[in-house]
Amino acid sequence: MFNELVKQIVAILRYIAGPAIGLMAVLLADKHEIKALACAIWPWSEPRFLWLMVGFLAVVGLTVYYAHRTLFHYPLVLRFFIWLHTRNKPSRDELAFARWKRRGAKDHTDEKSVQNQLDETNAAGHFFYCSAWSALLFRWILCIKFPYSYTPTCFSWVTFWAIVAFLFITALCADCQTTKWDIKAYNDFKNIK
Repeated sequence: MFNELVKQIVAILRYIAGPAIGLMAVLLADKHEIKALACAIWPWSEPRFLWLMVGFLAVVGLTVYYAHRTLFHYPLVLRFFIWLHTRNKPSRDELAFARWKRRGAKDHTDEKSVQNQLDETNAAGHFFYCSAWSALLFRWILCIKFPYSYTPTCFSWVTFWAIVAFLFITALCADCQTTKWDIKAYNDFKNIK
């Protein structure tokens, strides 16, 4: 039961919390931006707006997560960290297959336990990535929707970019660490049938 709860929390971290934090990054930069962004996304102010916003955040979260994994993480980040952490490089496919085998291992085995920990840690790293990408997406929506009336102050731009930089740097550090652990798990368990 506890493992199922953790999986649900991990899913929220990956798919909904990232865009919510991205939205908050825009809010911290300039409070007026949230109202403008909300009007750009959904111009009606009814009570159902909040539920639509949650649904919108979930769609943005899924889109950002999969776009990040497909366009950025796999071709660039993962390759770089594999190169950084090992001379005898397992391929991306070998690591993915090893993860798949560990996820399918019996409960209460070392393989399953290690993979559960890796999944939780990866979720945290991707939460930071998705938060940063979402913040950039929301800022872009504002600039496109209100090209002349939207003029953020220097302070709001500096604040915004500081938050985005923090999120990306934190995500890269988490990625570096989890890739190192993933390669170690691959090496430790590669001969297990």
